[in-house]
Formats: sequence, C-alpha cells, structure tokens
Amino acid sequence: MPSARRRWLDVESTDSKTNYKKDAIQIMLPIMCFCYIQHRLNEMAEVGLPIWITELDIDEYDENKKAQKYEDVLKLYFSHPAVHGVLFWGFSDQNHWRPNAAIANGNDVTPNAAGKKVQELLKHTWRTNESHTISHGQTVNLRAFKGSYKLLVHHNGKVIHTQNFTVGDNGNSLKINLSGTGSNPHVDDVLIG
Repeated sequence: MPSARRRWLDVESTDSKTNYKKDAIQIMLPIMCFCYIQHRLNEMAEVGLPIWITELDIDEYDENKKAQKYEDVLKLYFSHPAVHGVLFWGFSDQNHWRPNAAIANGNDVTPNAAGKKVQELLKHTWRTNESHTISHGQTVNLRAFKGSYKLLVHHNGKVIHTQNFTVGDNGNSLKINLSGTGSNPHVDDVLIG
C-alpha cells in the first residue's frame, strides 16, 4: 500500500489540472500508538502544507485516563512544526456524539478532568504572560509562543498604552518610544517588526 504522502501527492497530481488552491491538509487520526501518529504527521508534513488536526475526541470513560490522553496527544500535535491547529469534534456531554469523549459535563458545561487539563494547557502552560519593569534604554528579551498578544504599558498602576501584535515563526521585536516627564509619560509609538 502506498504511503499517506504518496496517496496525497497522487490526488494532488490529479487535481493539478484544476484551479483549486490547496491551503492545508486536514487530518483525522485515531488515538492509538503515539509512534503511529508521529509517523503519519511526519509523512504528511513532507507535502509541505500546514496540517490541521480535525474532529479530535478521545472516547474514554475514565476521566483521569482521558485527561492524560488529551495531554499527551495535544503535546504531540502542538510540538509538530507542521501542525497549525487542532479542532475538537465536540466538548459537552449534552451534545457530543460520543458522550464519553466530552471534556465538559452537564447543562452548565462544567469542565471535567480532561477539560481542566485542556484549559491548563491552553490558558497556562502554552501561554506567555510576562511583566517587566524597565528603565530608559533597557532591552528585554523573552521567548513567547506563536500567536496574538496584547502589550500593556503601565505607569503608577494605570495602563497608559495598549498595543496588539503577533509573534510568528520568525519571532518579533517591539520598540516602545516614551516621552513626557517622570510623572506624566506617554507612549509616542510602538514599532513592531
């Protein structure tokens, strides 16, 4: 049987006579052996398109085992450079096609152990929150996850400027230009890039 990459390239050559533009590869992988998942991701990454994992769910009755499996598979997916995102099949046991795969339970959609693990990863482990006190001419270097950010410039406990920016594959740099007196500073501009 030809590899997943070969089968995809065969489809690609068949479609090359059309004007369809391929932006990404969508993959649904059964949660089995993680070496199998890693192998398939590596194969599909050779095509050179972004990979999106879709319809992720883990049908496991034991909430703690399910939480561990979600943590393991999400770490595997998000650590692969070709994976650009993960979409869950569902999240609430009230409307999931496989209620044991839900990460939240009940009418109030309360996160279960798996849901708490997913929240922990997305809202804490893989989020960059930094706070620095800086002085004139000082440079601050930090590592950040790729994604969208909001810079808040504070003075005496009050926000004096807000700026949105994005960190991509090549990182980013910000230069904040302040003026005014010590008791009344303001941000002239923020240079991004």
